[in-house]
Amino acid sequence: MPSPALPERAARAALAAHFTPAELAAELAQFSAQEVWEQRVRHDNSGRLVQYKPTDELANAQLSCQFIIPSDAIWPAALADLGPDCPRGDQLPQLTANAVAVTGNRNATEQAITRAQTFATAEAGHTVTATLAYGVDSTAHRAAALAGRATLAVLPRGLDRAHPHDHAQLLSCVPATGGAVVSLYRPGTAARRTRCTPTGQPPAR
Repeated sequence: MPSPALPERAARAALAAHFTPAELAAELAQFSAQEVWEQRVRHDNSGRLVQYKPTDELANAQLSCQFIIPSDAIWPAALADLGPDCPRGDQLPQLTANAVAVTGNRNATEQAITRAQTFATAEAGHTVTATLAYGVDSTAHRAAALAGRATLAVLPRGLDRAHPHDHAQLLSCVPATGGAVVSLYRPGTAARRTRCTPTGQPPAR
């Protein structure tokens, strides 16, 4: 008896758990996520992919976050420019409709901190998009929150922990104030120096 077809969501989650967007972009442009996963399993000599349980792993991951894919109704149209290099999240359509990226030095000067605070609150109706890094990025989140505005946090690791770790409270405040936290990586994935946040963030205006 043939095995049941793997759902697209589980296939995309499995691919995201083992490969970077850059490693998958060309294949996903030609084949479905299910086909790409099956091809990767067939050509994997290590045996780690055949032992992986995509549906079970996705179910466990969704205990701590929601995994969305392009076919979902809540998938933000603003992410279409990224093609297959896309993040995960929740109420993204509203947050990305008028997003502005705020990022800068982690060891920021007093002048940079002041500018980040001003920039994060200067124009109503815009969503601050930034990492939780020290300095400019985290300052922008806090300034927007104090002004009663939702923000979008982008993490270079799984959504189950903050990065940096001591910004856990800031991480929990983002969704609590109407914002969202997004990541390319499954829960449990640790941050590494070679791992970056998505480069397709909305440009500053």
